[in-house]
Amino acid sequence: MKAGLEFEILKQIFLRTGFQNGKLGFDTEKGGKDVTFNKLTFGFGIYSFKNFGIDYFIEYGIIGNNLAQKNKVLYSQLALKLYNF
Repeated sequence: MKAGLEFEILKQIFLRTGFQNGKLGFDTEKGGKDVTFNKLTFGFGIYSFKNFGIDYFIEYGIIGNNLAQKNKVLYSQLALKLYNF
């Protein structure tokens, strides 16, 4: 399941938030089966520039498996989008 919201706070400046819940078959890092995950994301996008835009987000997640192991993950990404080059 995925859900998200996006708000335009100023002209061409956006705030975003989202949630994702899901299952995977196998955990390649820690081992174990029946992997479940929950992720929250927060970010923004700026598209006020003529030739480029900026997207940034932070993701926090909890990943668990059938061995009762829980891993917390904090991830961040910044993307510069070039439109004319």
